Amino acid sequence: MFNVYYIIYKVDTLGYVFGNDIVESIHIWGSRGSINIDICVGTIFGELKDILKEPKVYRSEIEARVHIFNEHHMYRLDYNSTEYNLDFSEILIR
Repeated sequence: MFNVYYIIYKVDTLGYVFGNDIVESIHIWGSRGSINIDICVGTIFGELKDILKEPKVYRSEIEARVHIFNEHHMYRLDYNSTEYNLDFSEILIR
């Protein structure tokens, strides 16, 4: 079991944080939330490729969600795939 804390700014819910003794994950879905000056909700995949030095593309097997990993950050794309060996060229730049 873990505790969930919502990130509120004025009347908007920007995301949430969860964990027990330490923060295990921060999820931001609001357009005002950002962990990086250049990356925020709405950043497209082409921009991520330009901003991140060595991003790695992964997909979750069951949900078919596609994530970009870079150092300690993970970004979920608005793109789904069931391909096991997914690479940059298969992701549509929107």
